[in-house]
Amino acid sequence: GTTMNVTLPLEVTPERLLSSTVPDADASAGESLWAAATDYAAGALAVRTETRRRYECIVPGVNSTPPESAPDRWLEMGASNRHALFDYNSDQATEAASPLTVVLKPGKRIDSVYLDGVRAHQLTATLRVGGAVVYGPQVRNMNGRRTRSWSQYFFREFNFIDAVVLQDLPLYANAELEITLTRAGGPVRCTRLVVGRKEHIGDAEWSPVSDVLDFSPIKRDDWGNAQLRPARTVPITQQRLVLDTPLVSNVYELRSSLQGKAAVWSALDDRTESPYFRPLLLFGIFRRMRMDISYINFVYIDLDLEAI
Repeated sequence: GTTMNVTLPLEVTPERLLSSTVPDADASAGESLWAAATDYAAGALAVRTETRRRYECIVPGVNSTPPESAPDRWLEMGASNRHALFDYNSDQATEAASPLTVVLKPGKRIDSVYLDGVRAHQLTATLRVGGAVVYGPQVRNMNGRRTRSWSQYFFREFNFIDAVVLQDLPLYANAELEITLTRAGGPVRCTRLVVGRKEHIGDAEWSPVSDVLDFSPIKRDDWGNAQLRPARTVPITQQRLVLDTPLVSNVYELRSSLQGKAAVWSALDDRTESPYFRPLLLFGIFRRMRMDISYINFVYIDLDLEAI
């Protein structure tokens, strides 16, 4: 079996986000800072730094009421481009020119970093305490081409490794974490950047299942002719864990704190070289976390996960 870890995201507040190469209002994403005296056209995007959200104008004109307090005039459109990668309840992404660099000061001990929805050629992670480097720079190649023949080696197109997890950061309470994504051509994209502290919830038996939920509707007319409208597929996994009895109380309490909350679930630590790494790495919620407590020295946990 392999170790199953779960990491609850630490909320990235304005105090914890020391800097970012993405501005508060990103003009390249069509954003501007909201101003009470501005005459907004319908469809304009305005960002409120107080809420870290962006809003689309649906009633043109001048109005001094902030967008979050005027739902009849403004439609909330999710997190601003600067903060989208820290919005853990959606799959909205941050997209910006390369390099994209953020510096975080968590204010508490963390040992894990997770990114997904990545479109970049390289990731660099550095942890500093008092200006001194205590971890890294850890550099990861995000080119994801796998080949099995000379023909594929020479002619297969390159793609990206879209997710990575680092679970070996040293535990400092006052550290600053710098994450940089670079791409040789085109903008960098990242759906989520998660920091936190991993929790061991058992050893995964080697019988996991990786599947997807396909939300693409198919409409048929009276003669059976089909019209497919492609939509997103959502990864799901099923696995059985074995947990030593002395740890049952910890995982029981953790289960309660995880209800309805998205987290990072990793069955292969940070072993990105394994072909099974990506299917068993998921950011989402548990649909079932059934604990079979029939045994004296261990319990079985049947875990069903669904990605956000």
